[in-house]
Amino acid sequence: MRKTYTIIMQQNLLETQNKNDGRVARRENNLNLVLNVVIEMFKEEFLLPSIDEVAKRSGLSLRTLYRYFADPNELAEAAIEREFKQNRALTHLPSIGNGHLNKRIEDFVVMRLKVYENAHSVFRAALHNALRNQRISEMLAERQCFLRNQFEIKNLNLLIQTLKP
Repeated sequence: MRKTYTIIMQQNLLETQNKNDGRVARRENNLNLVLNVVIEMFKEEFLLPSIDEVAKRSGLSLRTLYRYFADPNELAEAAIEREFKQNRALTHLPSIGNGHLNKRIEDFVVMRLKVYENAHSVFRAALHNALRNQRISEMLAERQCFLRNQFEIKNLNLLIQTLKP
């Protein structure tokens, strides 16, 4: 029992040291900077930014970028994944199947427009890169499935309500 407690305490100490380690914080800041630059490049129609161009725009060295990403496909994959995760909250509809039909349609359309406004450039880059990157293709399929299911659930609830006596 004592041995387990000691191991847990050592793990907690290591986690605390890692959080306070400047190298870890710098790495996280660099990664965020790089991914932000890639997203901006997607908005400028660069669908597969080169590591050289990202390094120039971010102010980081090529060596640093290659330490984080093996190639431009991996870089695009990381940026797309982060954006899809961050934009997932925009797809939430709190009252699926509840309320007046016109209000539900309006809420649905407003949600989809917000998603489009925030993610259209990333989605376009994902479509462009999906053929050469299996993980991006899978992310697209998951996202499309989620949005399709949300629409189908909404319509299923509407159908159930209309069938109730």
